[in-house]
Amino acid sequence: MREQYLEMCRGGDLEAELPVGPMPWYGMDEARPAKLRYLYVGHVEEFARQAGHADIIREELDGATAPELLSAVEGWEPNEFVKPWQAPGTP
Repeated sequence: MREQYLEMCRGGDLEAELPVGPMPWYGMDEARPAKLRYLYVGHVEEFARQAGHADIIREELDGATAPELLSAVEGWEPNEFVKPWQAPGTP
């Protein structure tokens, strides 16, 4: 499925108009056309939202914030603002 989606993105005409069904939550009570470019932007927005939700769940599980994880992965030295994340119980 991922490969099919990526192939569609690579080969799509951004100016092509596609039918979009009613979306009453956006005030669109009837189907109407939308450019592929607009639909792609909607996908990026939704992917970002889902990634944010997953990050919140992950943070609840391991307690690490994004700066702590980034500093651990990139090998930053600890400073007064950020210390690289370490799993509980590791030296």
